[in-house]
Amino acid sequence: MPEVIICNTTPVYYLYRIGILEVLKQLYEEIHVPEAVVRELDRGKRPGYSVPEVREYRRIKVRQVRVPAFMVWWPTWGKGSGGVGVGRRN
Repeated sequence: MPEVIICNTTPVYYLYRIGILEVLKQLYEEIHVPEAVVRELDRGKRPGYSVPEVREYRRIKVRQVRVPAFMVWWPTWGKGSGGVGVGRRN
């Protein structure tokens, strides 16, 4: 298994919701998430969803990524997914 993984919103959110977000820490040394993932999760708090506070997890690192223009307008991706598709930090 790779030591580092770049993760988008969906696995972070759903693993948290079923109570096994810790499994990522068992599989990977470090988990990187784009800042856009944190923003998407924060937006989920507004309507009252239970979402993880990713900055509270020691192994989850919030990173800036550059997203190419063609990925930003991709119709089915949120910005968090586009950031992971690139997998490149600034």
